[in-house]
Amino acid sequence: MKYIVAPKLTKLLSLVIDIHCITIWPIVLCSSTPTEGDKQHEEIHGHQWREIFNTLGWITLPTLLLLCLALPVHIGLLLVSLQLVINWLAFPAIYGAFYIRNYLRTTGKNRAAEAYYDIPFELEAYAHTGPRPYMNWTNYM
Repeated sequence: MKYIVAPKLTKLLSLVIDIHCITIWPIVLCSSTPTEGDKQHEEIHGHQWREIFNTLGWITLPTLLLLCLALPVHIGLLLVSLQLVINWLAFPAIYGAFYIRNYLRTTGKNRAAEAYYDIPFELEAYAHTGPRPYMNWTNYM
């Protein structure tokens, strides 16, 4: 993944909590030079993003390709391209859904931070930042 130091952009994206690094696969935006721990944490998010992208691809692409055989080429290419975009957006959509669910379940003044730290993707990334192998975020649901 490519790391880009962009303090103004990370500040702009810090709507809920202060963002030091954020993965927007295949890049990572950071407010300052990332540490090795930051890189490992964001690499796990990169793995999670690709995992969801590939899983959706294996589920949807065969059906879509069969459908494309019956359609004109330009429409088929448009559908495949659209499906790739939808698969790419699945990670932030699922991440956001977990955040909203957690936010609605928690109370108190640290509600936003608690909702963030209880997202399964974050639980996995924080649990495996250090000398441990990458696991599977579904274990944290």
